[in-house]
Amino acid sequence: LQNAGRIGRYVPGAQLGAGSTAKVFAAKGPGGDDVVLKVVALSKLAFSPAAREGCLREATLMRGLKHPNILGCFDQFETVSSLVTVLEHVPDALDLLEYLTFDPTRRPSGDDIRKVAGGLLAALKTMHAANIVHRDVKPENILVSRDLSSVKLFDFNLARIMGGGDCESSTFCGTPQYVAPEMEGR
Repeated sequence: LQNAGRIGRYVPGAQLGAGSTAKVFAAKGPGGDDVVLKVVALSKLAFSPAAREGCLREATLMRGLKHPNILGCFDQFETVSSLVTVLEHVPDALDLLEYLTFDPTRRPSGDDIRKVAGGLLAALKTMHAANIVHRDVKPENILVSRDLSSVKLFDFNLARIMGGGDCESSTFCGTPQYVAPEMEGR
């Protein structure tokens, strides 16, 4: 990776996942604390100012939203080859889709559903009070601990500040499989 196994001040560990533009690593912070690094190769952003802006905006919005049901964002910095976002580590976590499909014989109880829904609604209430709309709420963007003691909304790449001129209700965004029927064809 960078600098004798370091990325900035962080020591990366196991890769936790990868998307179309980013790789996600468990890591240790300077004080030995557990964090997660979202690493985007600058080469992936070189030809898309909008993609770069989305990465920068995501970290800025997340850092401004302090809530137990919103994944914490601690820092963002650039290395020679990457844009790195330092995120909260949630022990023993899965995204909600993984959680629901991990054990096909297990059905969530009413209490399980209330815990997840309550956490998600609390996160959205906090966002909306700050005039921020997520625009991509889906099971893959909700992180839960296996015992459901922790529910965190994340992936703010499509989030916008309402009234900022770029959040028109007619603007199509999100994941096609989860888009409301009335938004289809826009």
